[in-house]
Order: sequence, then structure tokens, then C-alpha cells
Amino acid sequence: MGVSIVALHGLSICFWCGCFCGYNSGIISGLSKPLIECDFFPEYSPNGDLISDSSKKQSLFRGVLTATVLCGGMVGSLLGVPIADKYGRKKALNMFSLLGCTTAFLYLVEDFWVHVSLRFVAGLCIGVYYMLCPLYITETVHVASRGRVGTALQISICFSIFLAQFVNWISKSDYDATSHDPDQFCVAKSIWQLEFALGAIPAIVAFLYTYFILPESQMWIERSRFSRRYNDSVYGTPVESTPTFTRPLLGQRESPETFHDLAFEEEFGQSGEAPNGRLDDVEDSSSWFRLFCSPEGTKWAKIAIGLAVTSQLTGINVVIYYSPQIFAEAHIKNELLATFSVVGLWNFLSVFVSTLFVDRVGRKPLMVVGLLLMTVASFLLALVFGSLNEATMKSTLAICCILVYIFGFEIGPGALFFSVGFGSFSAKFSWWGDKFR
Repeated sequence: MGVSIVALHGLSICFWCGCFCGYNSGIISGLSKPLIECDFFPEYSPNGDLISDSSKKQSLFRGVLTATVLCGGMVGSLLGVPIADKYGRKKALNMFSLLGCTTAFLYLVEDFWVHVSLRFVAGLCIGVYYMLCPLYITETVHVASRGRVGTALQISICFSIFLAQFVNWISKSDYDATSHDPDQFCVAKSIWQLEFALGAIPAIVAFLYTYFILPESQMWIERSRFSRRYNDSVYGTPVESTPTFTRPLLGQRESPETFHDLAFEEEFGQSGEAPNGRLDDVEDSSSWFRLFCSPEGTKWAKIAIGLAVTSQLTGINVVIYYSPQIFAEAHIKNELLATFSVVGLWNFLSVFVSTLFVDRVGRKPLMVVGLLLMTVASFLLALVFGSLNEATMKSTLAICCILVYIFGFEIGPGALFFSVGFGSFSAKFSWWGDKFR
């Protein structure tokens, strides 16, 4: 089988959307402290000197600044697929890419709440990208290579997190998260504004790509035709011939015998007729009621929620967002350099393991191995912080545990969540596999 053009489109859109997700998520790890304590909510000693960590209010606002993207992602994950079902995958990705371009205005922002609002918009786009990129791949890429192509989103996310942490490090190479000296943790306003504004570049490229180049999902087109065809038959309008459910390969449409779309067959049947003659089986497949109140929907809902809980309760967000503080507590000097090399670079390299083995070993074995490694590493890291006081031993073991932890995440729940969530589910409920993340 030749190289699929739609697979290249899937890889391209996953790369740019993933870069937007990863960069805008990772850039905050080295900037939350300087933004809150030096620019937005500075506090001063009686003699007028800037002081650090003098009140819990600063810690509260640091949490708000960090969590805003995650809150936006929750909303975006709910909005993405319904909008894409109505207007198409291409238009939905184009629409939210245009919205993501507004993060460029972070270069001009000096007010905390305006900054938080724009970060929420970025999170909204991230949530949509997390939904639509794997869905687009599921609907367009051949099942034999869907797993490898599906990990492209996680690879681009890891690459852009690595890039964001590198930008943090070169912007403040002598950063010290535990210092109370502002000169050790404050970043010039023009620099952090530029760092945030750079996050709009992937959205700009994604907007141009989706507008001019990206083809629409063939499955969505056929689904729309089928809905119109069914309505025409109900109201007595002449019915079109049954559509051919195929995907283009090398710019051509192959026959169903050589490249049949099993997901579409599962949803519509081989004849293209609605299951049991009911259109609501097709159109209402994304309804909450059907998901939780039908026997089949309940089955997939349990799996989706279980996957989401497994992915999020691993604590990976703590490592990504607060790694400078973790390394500081482990007595590691130059926290941003350690974050860039141990978290960013290693995280990016580890994700390629799942790409190489996902379609050979299988998703479930990799997921189980990854979760076991994360469990062991988390337990050992807790022992390191709770029982060791000697700085050299503590820092060395802490780095080793974090390396194992990140490796386990990237061969398991990190890279495989998208492909498991979409590729393993019934076609009627496939996009719910990622919605709960």
C-alpha cells in the first residue's frame, strides 16, 4: 500500500495543532512565579524591596494562571465535536485555529485578568484540537497505520513542550525558583510577553493550512449525504444512489473491496442504510442520554471515563507545570536547565518508543507497562523526598525517578490515549473515547 495523501494531511494538522497545545501548556512552567510575584501581584517589604512568597495570595493566583488553560480545555472538549459534526472537521479546525491566533495579543497584555482570559481562549482551542485531530485521523487514515499516525499529535505536543522549556531557559538562564531575590527569578516584561505571543505561530499556520490545503473528512461528507438522503426518502424526494464509502489513496479513490472503511460499515451497514431504519441511530450517536442510558453506550462510557481517570490521575500535569519547583526542592541548581533537559528533552525522546511499537506490540500491553513504570517511579520518588536529606543523593535519585516516570507516561497513557480512545471504540461512540480527558 502506497503513501496515503490523507495520512500526510493528518500528520501535518496534528503537528501544528499539537505544537499549539504543547507550547501554550508548557511555557507557563517557568513563568508563573515571575509573572505573579514581579508583575501582576508584587509585594514589597517595609523598606520598599520586592519580596517573594510573603502571602498565600500569590500562590493562589499562580494556581489560577496555571489552571486556566486546563479549564479552557474542558470547555473545548465539549464544544469541538458537536461543532465539527454540524460544520465539518475542516471548518471546525479552521475556526478554532483562527481563534487561537488571538493569543498573539498576549504580547500586549499587562492586566492579569485579561491575560487569564486569553489563556482560557488558548485552552479552549487546545481542548478542541485534542478532540478533532484524533477524530480526523480515525476517519481518514487506514487502520493499518492509524496507530502510528495517531501518535503524531502526542509527538508534536512533546516537541513543543520541549521547545517552550528551552525558551524559558534561554530567557532566564540563572533562574532560581527558591530564591527570595527578585534578580534571581524576575523576567523582563518584554521577554515574557514575547514568549507567550510565540504560542500563536502554530495557530496561524494551522489556520492557513486548514483554509487552503486540508481536505474534508470523507466519512463526514458521506454521513452528511446519508442524512440528506434519508430525509429525502422520508419526504418523498427522489433518493440519490447509495454513496461509496472509501478513502482516497495517492489522490485516487479505491474500491471498497481493496480499502473498505470498517468504521463506516459498523455505523451505517454495508448497504448504507440506517440501522433499524432509524436516522436517530446516526444523528444522535453523540448524545449524552444515549451514551449513559443505552447498554452499548454505558459500556463505552465506563471505558472512556476509566481511560481519562487513568491518564489524568497519573499526575503528569504536576511534573510539566511545576517541574522547576520540584527540582528546586530536590536541591538541583539551575531548575530551568534541569526542566528543559530532564522533562522537555526526555519527554520528547520517550514518545518515539510508542510510535515504533504501538502497531507491533499493541496498545494494551504498552499501556499496562507504562502505568506500572509510573507507579513504581512515583512510589520511589515519594520515598526520596520523604526520607533522604543528603543533597547529592536526593537530586540524583529524584532525576532517575522522574526519567522513569516520564518514560512510562509517554509509552503508555500519554501517547496511546488518543489512539485507544478513538481507534478502539465502536464507531457510534468513538469520539467519546477522548472527550472525558
